[in-house]
Parts: sequence; structure tokens; C-alpha cells
Amino acid sequence: MKITDKHSALAKVGIVSWGSISCLGSDPSTIASRWNSCQHYLTWDHQLEAWVSRLEEDLEKQLQSLQSENKYYAKVDRCVLLALYAARKARANCNWQEDNNIALNIGTSRGVTTLLERNILSFYTTQEVPLLSSPLTTQGNISSFVANDLRLTAASFGHSVTCSSASYAFANGYAWLLAGLTHRILVGGVEAPLTPFTLAQMKKLGIYSESPPNASYPCEPFSIQKKNSVVLGEGCAIFGLEIIQPQKKYLAQIEGIGIAQEKSPSPTGVTPNALALELACQRAIEHAQISPQKIDIILAHAPGTFTGDHTELNALKAIFNNNLPFCYSTKWKIGHLLGASAALNIELALLIFSGQISLSYPYPTYLNNPPFPTSAQYILINSLGFGGNAMSIILSKH
Repeated sequence: MKITDKHSALAKVGIVSWGSISCLGSDPSTIASRWNSCQHYLTWDHQLEAWVSRLEEDLEKQLQSLQSENKYYAKVDRCVLLALYAARKARANCNWQEDNNIALNIGTSRGVTTLLERNILSFYTTQEVPLLSSPLTTQGNISSFVANDLRLTAASFGHSVTCSSASYAFANGYAWLLAGLTHRILVGGVEAPLTPFTLAQMKKLGIYSESPPNASYPCEPFSIQKKNSVVLGEGCAIFGLEIIQPQKKYLAQIEGIGIAQEKSPSPTGVTPNALALELACQRAIEHAQISPQKIDIILAHAPGTFTGDHTELNALKAIFNNNLPFCYSTKWKIGHLLGASAALNIELALLIFSGQISLSYPYPTYLNNPPFPTSAQYILINSLGFGGNAMSIILSKH
């Protein structure tokens, strides 16, 4: 890996473009139109007997076509396929095809879920595992397969920081660029957790949606109804970052990053006022060198757990003194993508900056939201993970 010159503290990191795949589609105009609708894109899965968010049939065929390109792609986990698809689009959209000296960092919470569970079941049933079980069930093979597919020659790595995984990829990309460790980096998050075992774990925690198959809105973050309504989904979004160059247009720039940790009262819980999230928001605002009043929109973590949503709101009220800007959770429409959830929130932020989006809730909430702003300059994106980790990112329109 070639080490480039360290950049000044005054340097800014910009988002060049991105690629994604989710229940909303993969084409930005289609995705934008679906954000503007009052329809959700969650589906009832008869096999899992649960609400989930899945790829639509056309995208599923494209994923199968990708899988047929290489004999090893036929063996990899679904997470890898989603990441390959999104990363190819991201690189093409950034016009970086002629450059191979690009770093890569992909975050995921659960990693290669389907393949790992299948291989464990095979072992306990037959005492045998497939030949490539070990390399293909390591979390690092997501980034390494993507790097090989794109023929990248710089560092490629992955990590898991539960539901903050995609946010940490952004923080890593930001830091690597400013440190001069790379001149371009692809960052993002991927998740494919729709397995019986994973859903059983969520249901055991008592947080999964119990809405019937005919429910109008199976997931309702910030709902006035006192219930848990988490719905899991799959997808991936990957973004191209670089130091902002004069006279070049960018979709957004990273203004502030705040990271915090608190002593969690339980392996899944946060303190009643989400102290880590409050601190992360505060640090991001300080890093951006702006006042809280400059924030136009908050894209909250809010997965649809009654306690978790309330604690996040408590943290935000402590920062904004009860004068909250427009606050929105994406989970009612696309579900909770765990380690990839922040990546889909960042995608939404870019679409908001482009002026294509107008957001609202189709069900009653307790937020007392102001009107959706006609234009936005600063957007705050939150993520909060099991174990008490929290992260906030502030993007601005470039």
C-alpha cells in the first residue's frame, strides 16, 4: 500500500457517489420515489412467519446472475453477493474504474449469517463440513472478495461494531484519508440476517414485531402505541470517499464524527437517557464546529423498540433543548438492517441533499415533528448498537 501525504486538519472529506441494493431497489430515482411514498417495503415471509424486508424479484435475478459469474461466487454467503453488487455500482458511479489503488472497509453486524449457520448444522448433523468452510465463514472474506472482484491493490478490511458497523466504516475512511494512508476509499455496510435462527434470537428478546400478516404498518418507530415492532431486513450500501478537490462537485461532505461508549446496563440495553448517544451527538456537533440549531434533519437510529426509541429521544432532547429539528426513522419503511442500517440512512441523506425527497410518517408518533424542511444543509445520522456503543455523523450539502 502506498502511503500518501498526510493532509491538513483543514482538509474536508467528500462523498463522490455510492451504490446500493435493498428492498427499495438499486436505482437512485426508484429509491427516491419510494422514500416519497407512504408505502412501506416490508413483506410477510410465510416460511419465517415474520415480517422482513427482502430484495424484489428483479434484483434477486440480478444477484443470481452475479453469482453465476464465478465458481467461488456460487459458494459464498449472501452478504458477500450483496456487497459485490453494491461495490461494483459504487466504483462505477464514482468513475474510479481506472484506479486500483483504492482502500475498502465494509462493516457488518452478524456477517456471513446464512453460510455459517448452514455449515454448523451440517457439522452437527453429519460431522462433516464443506472444504472451504473456514475461509468462507470468516467475516473478513466479505471485504476480500469485494477487493478481489474490483482488483483493488490497497488495504481491504471489515469489522463488526453491532448496529454501528457502517458508521464506523465511515469514521475509518475519514481517518485513513486525513492520515494519508489512502487517497480514495470505499466504505459502507452490509447485512443479510434473514434466517430462522437470527429471527428466533430477536423474538426471544421480545423486540420483534408481532404484527399480523395484514398489518398496515408492522414496524412503527416512535409510535404512540407502547409496543416493540422491530423488523429485520437485508441490503448493502457502499460509498466512495476522497479528500475534497477544488472545482470538483461532491454529493456531500463529512462535517463531524462523534463516537462514544457507555457502560451498558445489560448486553442489549442502553441507559435511560442513552448517555453514549448524547455524548456522540455532542462530539459530532463540536467536531463540525456548528451549533445544534444548524442541524436541519436527524436520521435517528430508532429501530422500533419502545424503550430504545424513547431513550434516543431523551438523548436528543438533552442536546437540542426540546427544540428538535425534523426527526425521522427509516425502519418503518425498510426494516432494521443491523450493521448496514446507517449506510442506508446516509444514502437517504444524499437523496435529501439532491432535493428529491419529502419525508413524513404515515402513522401517529409522539415526536411533535416540525415540517420537513424544504432544503437541508446539515443532516445528523445516528447509530446505536448492542453493548452501549454509539456514533453520530454530520453531513453537509457540498
